[in-house]
This record gives sequence, structure tokens and C-alpha cells, in this order.
Amino acid sequence: LTLNQKVKMSDPIRKKQRLMRMIKILSVSCAGIGLAISAQAKTIQLTMQHMEQPPSRVEAMQVVVDKFNAKYPQYRMKQNVVGWGEAYSRVTAQVEAGVGVDLQQAIPAFFTAIRRTGGVQPATGVFNKVAREVKFIDAYVEQYRADGEIWAIPAFGMLELLMYNKKHFEEAGIPHPPKTTEAVLAAAKKLTIPSKGQYGFALPASDTLAGTQSIYTWMGAFGGKKIFDDNCRPTVNNPQNVKAYTFLKELAKYSPPDIGSYAWAEVEGALVSGKASMITFKNAFM
Repeated sequence: LTLNQKVKMSDPIRKKQRLMRMIKILSVSCAGIGLAISAQAKTIQLTMQHMEQPPSRVEAMQVVVDKFNAKYPQYRMKQNVVGWGEAYSRVTAQVEAGVGVDLQQAIPAFFTAIRRTGGVQPATGVFNKVAREVKFIDAYVEQYRADGEIWAIPAFGMLELLMYNKKHFEEAGIPHPPKTTEAVLAAAKKLTIPSKGQYGFALPASDTLAGTQSIYTWMGAFGGKKIFDDNCRPTVNNPQNVKAYTFLKELAKYSPPDIGSYAWAEVEGALVSGKASMITFKNAFM
């Protein structure tokens, strides 16, 4: 209206020309606003949820997120961290409430539990596209195959390693790290010096993922990998697993007295602080 007031009413031709220019300007402006809104609407917000809580891992994940956002500007990815201690209950609740995330980190046992909620979508199509450029290890893929679909895309694998405090070994006169389970027990016993606050091994004995992973790692070492028969009946008490549990019971004697509360962070901390001389820990590779 302010612009209209500047148009001389006695000059209808000029008035019409100016009004047409105004309409054109407004039309272009509205189109610009529309394009901006449309462009904003096309930016799809995504959330990747994972359980890698240590700050160094969160930082590493952010590097991946930033690279993704830079390569695919139509998306805006952010990460959300949930501890393993609450992952099963938290993610299940998210799915049941209809607020599940777009991408969720999983391991085989976790995948099996979450898939039962019915809130997981097959990833077969995405996997097939990625598999054209990436060679996957078949054993890792098979862990996420069910009902003719692939439900997760393997991102990294893990190896369980025996890590040790070299200084402790030298002080105890042990020339090299143990290579057998018998040698592990012998070294753990010799390295345990409660008066110094030093223990031979930090065994996670808590009701956590760390405790479970530690147990089935040692079960595998003793050859007890098969815990179900052909009729899917549990056979945990096979001779190999009996040996594994007997070994773990003995190993616990040479562990800190508070291992009942140990998760992976406490296990790692025990070795770094010198409280424990040996641990088993997962080393990830892409």
C-alpha cells in the first residue's frame, strides 16, 4: 500500500505498469520463499543410535556422521548414545512407543531381541547396493539373515585379545604372556598380590553384556560353541562348557573383589591403572 500511494492516480497507465512490476516482484519473492521452504523440507533428519559410550568412540562416530552429512546434503544425520546397560530396555521402549530411530547399532544377540518387537525393517536392498562395492565376510552377514532378508549391514568385527601389563610380568619373572588356559591361571595366581592392590586378572562377573561376552568367549576357547542341539534344546552343560566354567571359577579367585560390578569400562580401567595384570578385551576392526 505504501508503494501504491506513490503512484499518481491521474496517470492510469503508469499506475498499471507499476502495479504490474509490484506483482511481478511479489511473485518472485513468494517463489523464493516457497523454494526455501521446499529446500528445507527436502533435508531429511536422521538419527543414528549406538552404544559406544567412551568419549573417544563418540568423537570417532562424529567424524563418520560429519562425512556423511557433507557427502549427502539432502540428509542431516545426528548421533544418539545409549549405554549397553540400558540398550535392550530403552530401544524396545522406543519401538513400542513409535519413536524408534532411523539407524540402530546392533550385535547378533541384540538384533534377535529387537527384531521380535516388529519395529525393524529389512535392509536387504541397501545391503545389496553396498555389497557391489564392499566385500563382506559371509559369516558376519549370515548372523543378520532371517526369513529370506538381511536385517543389518555389518560395519565392523571384533577380536577378543589377551592384554597384559608388561611391567607386572617382568617384576614377577614371567618371560612372556600365557599361551594356554593353564598358563593363564598360573600367571594370574603369581601376579595376584592383594597387599599391593594388584590382581592377576580382571574378569567381568556382572550381569551385563560384558559378563555375557566374556563367558561365551571362554566357552568358545574351550570348544563349547554349540549350546543348542538339532532340536533347539539347550545343551549348555556339555563337557566343554563345564571345563570353561570351572576355569572361570578359578580365574575369579585372582580377580579384584569387586568384579561383580565390572562392565567393559571397569575391565579396561583395571588394566590401565595397574590394578589388574591381564584382561581380555575386544579389538575392533572395520
